[in-house]
Amino acid sequence: MFLYIILFIIAFLPVTIFMPTIVKGRKNLRKLKKQGFILICNHQSLLDIPLLGIKFRRRQHFVAKSELGKNKFMKWLILKTGCYLIDRGKPNLAFFKDAQKLLKSGKVLAMFPEGTRKKISTEEMGELKNGVAMLAIKTQVKILPMYVKKKPRFFIWNRIEVGEPFDLTEFEKVTHENLQLATKKIANEFSKLQEKCLKKSKKQLTEIVK
Repeated sequence: MFLYIILFIIAFLPVTIFMPTIVKGRKNLRKLKKQGFILICNHQSLLDIPLLGIKFRRRQHFVAKSELGKNKFMKWLILKTGCYLIDRGKPNLAFFKDAQKLLKSGKVLAMFPEGTRKKISTEEMGELKNGVAMLAIKTQVKILPMYVKKKPRFFIWNRIEVGEPFDLTEFEKVTHENLQLATKKIANEFSKLQEKCLKKSKKQLTEIVK
């Protein structure tokens, strides 16, 4: 916790000044005050992590791919800040047990359901993995979707759209069929949020031109 606070303080000014970002839909975040939930977001850059951490002050426990832990210092830093390293190709029972305890204790788990960041910035979402669906069905906590319009870059204005929280309570058990249906629902929610974000951005651009 102490290290997380230190890193937050160090990153606050650089992220705020050099990565100007408009956040829309903060009211949806307030709906989940003091509740544990899964924050999901599209993934275009490693800068997504400090951007989300700074823009949404509530502490987030990020889930990162195991490849980032090849560097010993990076692995130490990730684990010491309460984040997780997982192998995308292998089931990790220890992680799922810890994640369930975390969510049920009222904490926030931040996941990138595409599984990896895009090498090229694009508006299209990648295929979603089923880890989010599995955790949400197991814990019955809310899912809060967010969409970052552009790959975060210094001195380039960006936009984050925060969607309505939703759940997967219609799926009572974790089965192969339910995971497929639940992941499809998550993808649909992402699609609606993406469309809303891009539509608003185009409208604002048109108003500026006029």
